[in-house]
Amino acid sequence: MARDHSALLLADYENARFSPRTTHTAAMPLHCPKCGDILTEAPDGQLACVRGRMDFAQELAQRLRDCYVTKIREPKDTVYARKGRPHAIGGIWFCPGCGDAAQELTPGDLRCPVCSRSLVEFVHSLIERHPHFDGASRWT
Repeated sequence: MARDHSALLLADYENARFSPRTTHTAAMPLHCPKCGDILTEAPDGQLACVRGRMDFAQELAQRLRDCYVTKIREPKDTVYARKGRPHAIGGIWFCPGCGDAAQELTPGDLRCPVCSRSLVEFVHSLIERHPHFDGASRWT
């Protein structure tokens, strides 16, 4: 009996078998912004965080590659805001390039302490469109 695509993906994540995916082999690997693990890449270019059971939308994956792998542009250096005012992002975040824990030294300014790149450009998509499993019981 054939299993549907989502069941196969879930089985892949739960068994942590990387045969259909490989660790990203670019000069600088991409790290999950939510846990810091190195992302895997399917032959078709689909990025995923195995630990977080999180596949990346093509649009977000391309923006991350542009900023952290090919470096054809820098991430937008902006401050996260609500109603026109800086607003704290909170949580634990990691630099997609370095894998180091990001810091929010002032409200809405989330950046890597090593490479100084901002993560703010990616926050909305990561929160709203990319749930990440915490390994126990929650999706964050």
